[in-house]
Amino acid sequence: MLRKHCVPSANCTVAAGDFGSNGNMWQDFVQNCSNDLAQTLCANASYMDKYKHHLAFDNVNFGFSSGFRPEVFAYHGWDDVNNYINTGSHCTDPDRCTIKAFFHAMSGETWTGSIFWDTEVGAGQNPQSNPDPTLQACAAAFLLNLTASTSSRFYRIYYTKADESDGQYWSLFDSAGEEKPAFAVFADRQISYTPPSGSCP
Repeated sequence: MLRKHCVPSANCTVAAGDFGSNGNMWQDFVQNCSNDLAQTLCANASYMDKYKHHLAFDNVNFGFSSGFRPEVFAYHGWDDVNNYINTGSHCTDPDRCTIKAFFHAMSGETWTGSIFWDTEVGAGQNPQSNPDPTLQACAAAFLLNLTASTSSRFYRIYYTKADESDGQYWSLFDSAGEEKPAFAVFADRQISYTPPSGSCP
């Protein structure tokens, strides 16, 4: 319904979807159904399959054309940063890498026109992770590198500061209610997360 009142010609953007994986929930991002355009979902449909199916086949019930797909699709995949901090994973397994699974799921048939925003992610989701400032910086750079190298369809990352006791950094707004800026995923994709000192894991 927001999209009907917020249109690109009015310089207004709606980021649909907003998938989130705050723990070991990478399975929700995986595409199990081989055909995005099948009227009937496959037997082992994931949450992503069901969500895409709803958008593809129920859009006419909300006043959109049958071919409508969101211009911007949002997600926030904490899994990849958490795994980098807690286990040293560099997201090399596509089947267990949230951002790669998400990109694969959004690359079938009629979805290739959507661009992506990471609408909230950070380094260390809870005090148990306890990343020091260097590891927080390394994790941010790792995520930026991973995002940019996966696809040019990733445009923006809203990155929050981790492990603050007052909790204000878990929001896209600061304590005064002002919107925080987002990282742009630069078009040249020339990004590295390893500093000259080589101190990042």
